[in-house]
Amino acid sequence: SSELQRAHLNLVDSSRLFYELDPGAAIEAEPGWFFGAGSATHPVISNAAFRRDDGVGGEDFVARASEFFAQRRRRFSIWLRAGQDADDDLAAAAEAAGFQAVYEMPEMLLGAPLATEPLPAGAELRRLTDPEQAPDFWRVAKAAYASNGFPPEVFAGYTRHEGLLAEGVAAFVACLDGEPASIAMTMPL
Repeated sequence: SSELQRAHLNLVDSSRLFYELDPGAAIEAEPGWFFGAGSATHPVISNAAFRRDDGVGGEDFVARASEFFAQRRRRFSIWLRAGQDADDDLAAAAEAAGFQAVYEMPEMLLGAPLATEPLPAGAELRRLTDPEQAPDFWRVAKAAYASNGFPPEVFAGYTRHEGLLAEGVAAFVACLDGEPASIAMTMPL
């Protein structure tokens, strides 16, 4: 559906934002794909390939991504939309090239605004308004993604903190009893 495609493109665009926060990242952004090689060598989050246009054939996409990452001597991941017929050719090409499923993360849509609820006692929600607040955001990200098996160094290269304050981006840190406990970031679809 067009909503699912918009959600996928939002994932690609938000991923690009994260690569742009890493001054050591190499990026190739074309109408049909986005490749990002970050400072960290971890092949899943730090080095990833996303197809933006379903008209780019799976085999061609895998070949182009392989060339991009080979030039950087990096292993990488290919992000797929599970259960979407449009990605069947990409899944087959990736499997034929030796890729294996690693993580499954849902792309989720919110169909209607949520009711506003009061924060519990001791909780505070802070929108980032200054680059100096970014280390709290990344500290929470490191701890949260470690539960998914991501090594903490995948976040070490995100040093362009002003990107979390960019137009259209809203980054938040939720604190509990004054200590950062949770994060959220939104971008327009």
